Amino acid sequence: MASLGSERENWLTAVRTLSEEQAALLGDMVLASCAVTYLGPFEASYRQRLVTGSWRELIAQTSSIPASPHFDLRDAIGDVERMQRWQLCGIPNDSVSTENMILLEVTEAERWPLLIDPQEQALAFMREYLEHDYILIKASSEHISRTMEYALGRGAAVIYENVGELEGPAALLSLLGREVYHIAGGRYIKFDDNQVEYHDDFRLLMFTGHSNPRFSPAIQSKVQLLNFSITQEGLQAQLLSLVCKSEC
Repeated sequence: MASLGSERENWLTAVRTLSEEQAALLGDMVLASCAVTYLGPFEASYRQRLVTGSWRELIAQTSSIPASPHFDLRDAIGDVERMQRWQLCGIPNDSVSTENMILLEVTEAERWPLLIDPQEQALAFMREYLEHDYILIKASSEHISRTMEYALGRGAAVIYENVGELEGPAALLSLLGREVYHIAGGRYIKFDDNQVEYHDDFRLLMFTGHSNPRFSPAIQSKVQLLNFSITQEGLQAQLLSLVCKSEC
């Protein structure tokens, strides 16, 4: 350390920080697992109460596992380069939106995301993030089944707007279970009473404009709910970011 000269204090600080992070790693991963499983439908203040209050206290009482005093999902399992790309694509500049994208990417392989987006900020961001390489379907479309079958076989990304509380159509509900099966080396899925070829690159992103939708337990168990509703705290964070950018 003596040979580091003027950088000695910086290195000592870095060593202390890494040691503290290492000691809290297991507890942080437990909190991150809870966040991935449960946080999606909730708004910012309730997420904060769960993570910093209920969950951390429960972990401390039952297992004495240390966790970071200021746990942040973005620091725990976020990828810096990906988060920078989201910023460039116009993701709302608040912690909840970034957390939602982390949750989406972590869970998308198992459950399709259903975004609660009454202000349509997430919809605008996702269109830019997908580089406009997607198929748009609206609940009022007349050819939903035909379009979805094409997307399934091609491996396209589908943005499904205005799903409401996901009452139907029944063909869409059959997709949520992701019951893919193999026949003669090919992958297929049952859709609208048809056997449709399933491409591994297929993506389904559903959006509802309802601010407080009520989904049945069967639906909630099959999708990843992500709440992009703008709260007062989120709007303040976005406005602060805009002011900072204009001043720079």
